[in-house]
Amino acid sequence: MRHPHLRSSAAQRVRRSAAVSCVVVCSLGLAACARAPVAPDALPTSGSAAPPPSPVRPVVPTIAPTIAPTIAPISAPGRPTTTVPVSLYPASPVASTSVLSSDGPWTRVDTAPGVTTPGLFYALLPQVWVYLPIAEDLPSGVLWTLRDDTVPIIEGYLRAEATRHRAGAHVVLRPQVLGDDRTDTSALVADCVSSARGAPTRTGWGASLELRGGEWSVVSSGPREDACWFA
Repeated sequence: MRHPHLRSSAAQRVRRSAAVSCVVVCSLGLAACARAPVAPDALPTSGSAAPPPSPVRPVVPTIAPTIAPTIAPISAPGRPTTTVPVSLYPASPVASTSVLSSDGPWTRVDTAPGVTTPGLFYALLPQVWVYLPIAEDLPSGVLWTLRDDTVPIIEGYLRAEATRHRAGAHVVLRPQVLGDDRTDTSALVADCVSSARGAPTRTGWGASLELRGGEWSVVSSGPREDACWFA
């Protein structure tokens, strides 16, 4: 039996011989030695296990964050989006059947100049008309309708307006009861007064009313810019 250290020396001589041969072949330009020779000490000895392979990291794709789209406010065709600056008294969910009483200074008529939406029409004076909507019409900006509990307030306002427009002004009144500061004895009315002849113009007007002696009466009135928010 050959001594163990003799077998080891023989193996080392074989490795050195292989390395020298590879150097010679590479010097001749052969592709077989395209890579550098492996050092003898790096070669695994008989009975030793090969080193484990390096772990492979998974490639995680980069996903761009989802951005929610910006949704523009919805507006009626041909009319810009409008924010209501006043608090209107709630409209009736169905078409109103309320009407003004027959003992006031108004007369029921079929229409009013420049008004195309459905509603009630009255002649307050020979050249002064009143338009009172009875059904909501969002595209036309009608969000308020006449109701039984607002009829006395509107009548009190129109009595005062009959005195203010006594000379005749060729206008159409569009009074609406506001929800601001509404109590059992006080109310606010906003009125968009439109011209009935010449160039179309609209002027905002407002009034404060109180319930006195069972009747609604105007206690103060004056210009109100936001009364024509739907114009």
